[in-house]
Amino acid sequence: FSPDGKTVYFGVNAPLPFTCAESCLTGARESRPSSTIRKVSATGGSVATVATVGAPGPGLSPDGKYMVFADSGTSRRFILADKDGTHLKTFSVASSQTLVGWAGSSTLLAIASGPVRRLHALSLPDGVSRVLSQSNDFIFLPAWTPDSKSVSVNRYGPNGCELTVMNADGSTLRTIPISKTGGCSNVAWTSDQRWIVTFQFKEGNSRPVLSAIEVSTGQSKALRTLNDNNNSMQWMVDRDVVVISEGIRDANGARRAISQIDLAGTVKLLREIPVETGTTVTLVDRNSVIIARTSLRDFRVMSLATGDMKPLAAVASGAVSPRIALSADHEWMGYLTGADNTQFTKVELVKIDGRDRKTINLTFAAEGDGGMVVMSGGTGAAVGERRTQGQPSNVYFVNATGAKQLFTYVGQQAEFALSPDGRTVLYLLNELLPPTISAIDISTIK
Repeated sequence: FSPDGKTVYFGVNAPLPFTCAESCLTGARESRPSSTIRKVSATGGSVATVATVGAPGPGLSPDGKYMVFADSGTSRRFILADKDGTHLKTFSVASSQTLVGWAGSSTLLAIASGPVRRLHALSLPDGVSRVLSQSNDFIFLPAWTPDSKSVSVNRYGPNGCELTVMNADGSTLRTIPISKTGGCSNVAWTSDQRWIVTFQFKEGNSRPVLSAIEVSTGQSKALRTLNDNNNSMQWMVDRDVVVISEGIRDANGARRAISQIDLAGTVKLLREIPVETGTTVTLVDRNSVIIARTSLRDFRVMSLATGDMKPLAAVASGAVSPRIALSADHEWMGYLTGADNTQFTKVELVKIDGRDRKTINLTFAAEGDGGMVVMSGGTGAAVGERRTQGQPSNVYFVNATGAKQLFTYVGQQAEFALSPDGRTVLYLLNELLPPTISAIDISTIK
């Protein structure tokens, strides 16, 4: 009712009949009738439509001056209008929030609950953790800028895939659109931090495109379309060029093609490396790669310019993890060893120039398919313990003196990243928010 009791405002959700066009057998969609807010005199008479809406609530304010209703485009965007339905302002709420009504003439109440993704920063070696940001959208792949002053996460939201860049204290700097319709992968920064490089995945079966995005403007340019869409592709940014490793299999056998791509899109083939079953090639930079032969349990570093190889390390017995982790300074490599593939209980740290090596014995079995980061200088590593379905797992900082628990997670493999200066670990956790009620003052909506 209006405050004077003379007019009734009400919402109407039009009936939605099921027809053959709505059937999953046809895949077709029919246009759906819109909801409306209508008004009628309290004494009866003709009914007038005030606004066409996505959803009619929360409706009229207690003083009768305003209406708030969901926009027809998305359930998260709301329209603030006057009592006659004229649009005044637009605002959005988080996906976890539901507007439940008015509290006074200019205040809306929202209730929030459900799962949330939280980005944490944990300082080393004291282990003090703080929350940098949280989102009800899917955020993933935390990363650091080269100067260790800013962090970024990929975010899937209503506007597609975006990169959110923030200061190390969690204050947001900017949001950079990556892809409005398709997916996106991990992001790497050029050394001058003017550009980010990522793969953009288009809708359908089109091949992924290696793209560079200018941070200051958000402008994107394609550098290269991949030859295939397999999972064997690797890439990295070395200062101002992208180094990419692609798998090739033809009449001449299996090979890894290592190429260099500059920011103008110019491609230079550095070397094709023949590979056998059980052989992995890990990029170090534009000059060298590490070749691991798990069947022989040895590691070698190859010069891409000459093809010369130098032995780095060998394991006498037992199992070797298939993945190698590199330190941020690209001077150290790390890998796991153990009695078998379920019991990786040692971290081996080897300096890539072959001049030093360290062995760290673990008091737990480590996760073998990734999830390890190596400290610059080879001073230690962050390692996740082997996961058990439905059970909590821990990530530890380990060095020659022992292990320190960093954080606990449940479910999929932990996502964490070490800052280039080795002082802070970023990590993402799925957490459950208890129900909370918040107030939104409509006078502050811009």
